[in-house]
Parts: sequence; C-alpha cells; structure tokens
Amino acid sequence: MPVIEASLLIPAPLEAVWQVVSDPGRAPAWMPDIKERRLITPPPVGVGSQWEDHGLLRGRPFRMTCQVTHWQAPRRFAYQHVSAERAGAQWHEHVFLAPQDEGTLVTLRLEYRLLGGFMGRLYDQLFFRKDFRITLENRLEALRDLFMPPTQG
Repeated sequence: MPVIEASLLIPAPLEAVWQVVSDPGRAPAWMPDIKERRLITPPPVGVGSQWEDHGLLRGRPFRMTCQVTHWQAPRRFAYQHVSAERAGAQWHEHVFLAPQDEGTLVTLRLEYRLLGGFMGRLYDQLFFRKDFRITLENRLEALRDLFMPPTQG
C-alpha cells in the first residue's frame, strides 16, 4: 500500500496534544477538511469505536464511517474507513505522538489503495498523493495553531 506521511513539532506537552487529537468532537478544530465528526458508538473511544465524518475533499462533500483499529493512549491511534459515499479508495489513517524537549512531535500517516485499476493509479499520481499530503500538512498546521499563544496586534 502506498503511504503518505507528514510530521510537525507541536509546542505543547504530549498529554495536551493527545486530549485534542483523540477526541472525535474536536476533529474539526484541527482537521480543516472535516466539518463534523460524530461518534456513533458509545464512549469511551477505543478499538472498535466508530464515528461518521462529514467534510470536503477537493471541494466536494463527502461522508464516511470510520472505525478505530488501534488505540494506545497517549501515543498512537489508527482508524480505517468502513463505508463512504462515492468510495474510490480504501485507507487507514494513523496518528503518532512522541514527546520532545520542545513539545510533541505529531506524525500523520495515510496508508491507502485507490480503486479503479489504471485510472486509479493515474489519479494517484496526478492528484491524490499531492492533495492528501497538503491535507495532512494543513491538519498539522491547524493543530499547531491551537497551541500557539495569540499574537498582539
């Protein structure tokens, strides 16, 4: 499976970052492509939990159901989509947190497979890989911004 990965140092302690990234209700605050994430299964969140995402991908609305496949608080979790409108891909997203002297290194990884044979591979080369790398970078920047002190203006 192809992999897209991006990392960024977040200027906050590991536990504070974990509280944000592991809370499904806070996803829209740091994932600009997700407009709503609604927990389907009862809390607490862990392996087997499901949520529904609503958002925009390449300017087009999407809705998908995701299921948590790995939960290792406060360092890592992963989820995969189990159903999606207009599904053209299968993917597994990972969130890794590692404490650093200056904060927390957050790594977002997408393992994916685009459907559609030759056309899927062409779409991957022309658009998907670049677009989703930008998506991961935008998520990391939005997460960092949540922990940055407000500027005086």
